Amino acid sequence: MLKTLEDTAALNIAVHLFNDPQFREELLEVDGNRWQKIMHDKLSELFVPVTLYEKMWSQIRHVAWEIIFRNIRYHKVHEKVSQRLEYQCKCFKGILHSNYRWTSCEYFDENKTIQALIQDKQLDLPFRFVLSCENDLEDSIIGIWGEMPQKLKYCFYRDNLPFHVKRWVKLLIIAENAVSNYYPSNLKDEVHQTLRNFEKYPFMKFRFEFLSPADWADHQKIHSFQAEYEPGVNYSCKWIKMQKMLRCMWNFVLRKNPHSR
Repeated sequence: MLKTLEDTAALNIAVHLFNDPQFREELLEVDGNRWQKIMHDKLSELFVPVTLYEKMWSQIRHVAWEIIFRNIRYHKVHEKVSQRLEYQCKCFKGILHSNYRWTSCEYFDENKTIQALIQDKQLDLPFRFVLSCENDLEDSIIGIWGEMPQKLKYCFYRDNLPFHVKRWVKLLIIAENAVSNYYPSNLKDEVHQTLRNFEKYPFMKFRFEFLSPADWADHQKIHSFQAEYEPGVNYSCKWIKMQKMLRCMWNFVLRKNPHSR
């Protein structure tokens, strides 16, 4: 936490320096000795008072290390996503740093930075989707999923993704099937309905967590009950629809896992 006005001023100047894209790129691409020389030269140009110089130097080092640490973190997330989905992308170059957000009290603003990264359409959809899932940002998850072409969605129908990503992909698969095959609704409503069902029927939640996205994707008609159970029945009553949905899901679970009986 910052203790004095001088600390606050020093941090604001440090952040201002790093908001210059040319300066930031130059600083982050050189070795340690060259890094210090660039910083000292820059501070000399600012005519910083001697009393403030040490505070400035300390804050600049702090901001630089924060940026380096975040770069490593987000690059790792991006690399894992691209490896698991088997694609290559260089969308981070020259873009990542411009999305970092800061506060005068907490230095690096994690939440605002994540929001900025997710909203930056220069970054690829899979990375933005995974980042949204890992932070449970529902509106962003549903919005980005809606932007994806079906071919890209299929890339997420796999079991080697992080837990939160798999969970959201499965919820969206169920919701999409409901919207397209069941009754007029939207993805957000269907996701909420599925989560409410889990509260009422814990066994459904357990099996939901157990099955992979591919398992759910294979069962494309999970919400299409008229043809499978009682052709010709009018399912205008939502309660009846829900009973049919539960029955269909449970039978599907048993077919995939006979020992669950």
